[in-house]
Amino acid sequence: MVKLKGAWPDMSNREVTIVKLRVMALLGLAGVTVLALARADAAGGVICREPRPNHTPGVTVKNGADGSSCDATSEGGPAFARASGSSSEAKSTTDVRGKATSNATSGGNAEADEQDGGTAKATANSGIASAEAIGDHPGGSTGNDQTKATATASKSGEAFARSVLQGSATAKSDSGASNAQDSGGGLAKSTTFRNGTSQAFTRDFCFATAGASDTDSSANADCNAPLGIAKAFAERAGFATATADADCTVKAVASGNNSEATANCNQSDSIVKATATGGGKATGSDTAVPVCDTSGGGTAKVRSPGGDCG
Repeated sequence: MVKLKGAWPDMSNREVTIVKLRVMALLGLAGVTVLALARADAAGGVICREPRPNHTPGVTVKNGADGSSCDATSEGGPAFARASGSSSEAKSTTDVRGKATSNATSGGNAEADEQDGGTAKATANSGIASAEAIGDHPGGSTGNDQTKATATASKSGEAFARSVLQGSATAKSDSGASNAQDSGGGLAKSTTFRNGTSQAFTRDFCFATAGASDTDSSANADCNAPLGIAKAFAERAGFATATADADCTVKAVASGNNSEATANCNQSDSIVKATATGGGKATGSDTAVPVCDTSGGGTAKVRSPGGDCG
């Protein structure tokens, strides 16, 4: 018998039939798997990437069958956007050498915007998250760039993070509004829970952190000089403000309805702490006498170079 090239090996007709059926079954299973994955991807949202393999960097926009949408725009650096769930929107924009990543779920809106070599990341789960990083290397110039902005929002919270010139800003909102901004080389962190409001600002090589939980609570931390440290924390409708205008340290803590804690420093190496609870009011600085007011109830305490009270 002459065997044709590519023909089945020498075996019985029954064996040949069995082999053919097995091959057909495997091919059919592979096809079903690919189709199932494609349907799952469509039902589970959309993914946008730039630059795409073997393509010039540009723009990719997609709309998912579930009502989600993504947008990735790049001039050369990696831009990644993923969205799933009705009304979820993810958008990432990057230039020549930076990196932008956004992820939106459950109706969230996430936007990451990078410029000049920074790294931006935004994650939103039924909230609004916006991250903007402006690095220290315009035009794709070489060098190590640590500029980072990270925003995370959930439970209808709003988080905004902005960082420039080797700084870092991190904003997280588990409901409420969180705002972290660095203006150059500093570290800003802001966190909210249960509808609190907080903001942290750094305007030099310094550190600011703010945290607020519960409705009507507000925490504001602001540092404006190299090596300054400002910390503010508020809960249960308290209000805390901490401001460092020199290489000094301030901390303000307020807990309870109408409680107010304010701490300011303007002199090198000074430390100011103010704490108020249950409606008390505490004000401390390194240039004035402290104020501890408990006429409305609660407690107030200040420790500072300007004096102590409470």
